[in-house]
Formats: sequence, structure tokens, C-alpha cells
Amino acid sequence: GDDKTGHIKLKNQDGKNIEMTYASDKLVEGFPEDIPIFAPAKVKMSQVMSGQHAVATLSATSGTDTVQAFYKAALPQKGWNIENEMTMNGMIMLQGKKAETSLTIQISRQGDETTITIAKAGEDKSYRSPAVKTQGGQGPYFTAKTAGGRLLPEKN
Repeated sequence: GDDKTGHIKLKNQDGKNIEMTYASDKLVEGFPEDIPIFAPAKVKMSQVMSGQHAVATLSATSGTDTVQAFYKAALPQKGWNIENEMTMNGMIMLQGKKAETSLTIQISRQGDETTITIAKAGEDKSYRSPAVKTQGGQGPYFTAKTAGGRLLPEKN
């Protein structure tokens, strides 16, 4: 890859192949179509791992209430059941589920920028789903290491 896109192949401790594709400034090829993307928003980064796990960070100028209303309407239309919704220190979190797949949407605002962090964890329980720490606060369920704005694979 280059500074904007990349593809990494890894083997886990069980010898299973794990592939990660990432991109900055756009949705990576293969990003799940059942995840609604708020518009207008700029994609800051996106990643898909082994076709089951996905992460994206978006930046928007719309307020958090507008973004929250969009996801509350759009998630059920894509088959997601919203199981949990909370607001903590100005950060809104929606948690959805579809079969054995979970989805977390975090929405936070800093200055005139709203950051939307999306993390989808697939059925493969052998890999912990990555996500991004938002500038406005840290997501309580996911962490990730970054280098130059790119996610790095977690080391066990």
C-alpha cells in the first residue's frame, strides 16, 4: 500500500490467516454495505479485517443530535436491532446487533467537528474487534494503536 491505502496478511497463533485492508480519506473496498454512513461526512479512515470486522471514523459538521437521529432511523432499515443507547460526558453510543454480529456507533463533538466512530465485530470470536479512541473521549469497549493515523494490528 501507500500512505492512503494498504493490505496486510497475518497469521494468528492458531495458524489462521487474517487479512486487513485499510484506507484513509475513503471507505475501504469491501466495507460492509449493511452499515449506514452518515452524509454529509468526510471519511477519515476505514478498515476491514477478514471480511467480518470493520472500523470507520467519519468527521461531520452536523450536530450530534442530527447524527444520532440518522443512525436511530437508518440502523433498523439495514436490519440492525438497537439494543443499547447511552450518553456519557457528551459522547453518544448506540449498540446494535444482527444475528451474531455487533455494531457500535460512537458520536462525539469537539469544537465545530462531530466525530463518528463505527466498529463492527463479526462472528469470529478469535479476534478482538479494533476501534479508534475518539478525541472527545475513549470508547469504553474498544481500543486501537495507531501510527500516522493508521490502525496497527493488535499484538497478543
